Amino acid sequence: EQAEVKSLVVADGDRFVGGRLKTAIELKTNRPRVGKELEPTVGAFFGIVPDYTFTWRRANWAKTWETGAIGRNRAYTPTERDYGKWLRLTVSNATEAVFSKDLFFSSLPVCYLTTDDGRAPSASKEVHTGSLFVQGNDAFKHQYDGRLEFHVRGDSSVSHPKKSYKLKLDEKTKMFDLGDKKNRHWVLTSNYHDVSCLRNKLAADFANEIGSLGMRSTWTDCVLNGEYIGTYVFMEAIRIAT
Repeated sequence: EQAEVKSLVVADGDRFVGGRLKTAIELKTNRPRVGKELEPTVGAFFGIVPDYTFTWRRANWAKTWETGAIGRNRAYTPTERDYGKWLRLTVSNATEAVFSKDLFFSSLPVCYLTTDDGRAPSASKEVHTGSLFVQGNDAFKHQYDGRLEFHVRGDSSVSHPKKSYKLKLDEKTKMFDLGDKKNRHWVLTSNYHDVSCLRNKLAADFANEIGSLGMRSTWTDCVLNGEYIGTYVFMEAIRIAT
C-alpha cells in the first residue's frame, strides 16, 4: 500500500516536506579570487539531486543591490569589477528559496565578526561573545573559523563611528603568519583619522625593517553582523608578560 510522505527529518536537519525535496547546500568562501569559479555543492537525497535554480546578484558595500541578476548558472566566476562588492547566491526550487549566502568579495582577507546577541560593541568595557570567520585571498588561505570574545579598544577613540577592537580567540592561532608563535590575542585597528590606513602600518613595518620592534600586521576588510564596516589593520596585540 502506498502512502504520501508528509514530513521526513533526516540526520543533518534537512527536511522532505509535502513531497518537495530539500537537500544540503554549501558554498565555500574560504579563498574567493578573481578568475576562480564560486560553485555551491548540492547534496543528493537517496541518490536524487533536486532541480534547483541558481541566482547570483551583486551590491555595493552598503548592500544596495543592482537591478537584475549577474548570473543564473550554478557557478559564477568573479572579475575585478566585483572587488569591494557583495555577492549573493540564492538557490530556489519551484516554490521558494531554500538557500542564500552573502559574501564580501575583496582583494584583501575579510574578517566576518558575528555577535551572539546581534549587537555591535559600543563601550570599552562591553565584552561580547560571538564568532569570527576570516576569509582568505590571493596571498592568504582561510585563517580562522571559531569562537571569540571581543570589545572596543581605545580611550578617546571609543567615540569614533568606526571603532577598533581587541580580539580574544578561543584557540591559539598563528594569524596571517604574524609573529613566531600562535596567539589568542589580536587587534583590529580602525585608523579612523587616517583614511589611507597607511600611517600606523608603515611605521611599524619600518621599525621591523631596521631591526627595531614593531607590531606585525596586515590589512583586512571587516564585516560586523552582516554589515561592511571598512578596511582595518589586523595586528599583533602587545601585552606585558607576568
